[in-house]
Amino acid sequence: MYARIAVRALGSKPRGTIFVLAAALRKKHLTYEGYLESLVGLVKAGFRMSEEVYLEAVRMGYQKRRPHG
Repeated sequence: MYARIAVRALGSKPRGTIFVLAAALRKKHLTYEGYLESLVGLVKAGFRMSEEVYLEAVRMGYQKRRPHG
């Protein structure tokens, strides 16, 4: 909650955890394997997401790891 307030105060739009991981993957700060490990780690740590959201995050990550063209 406080993070969202701080981000808005800085004039940015709040983003979720999966968005941040996907952005790191796109910018090559994470490998696809690291991205998947991070998703699994989140679930193991108690981060709640539906199976549908998890599968969509995996698909989105797979698409972002491939070169465009």
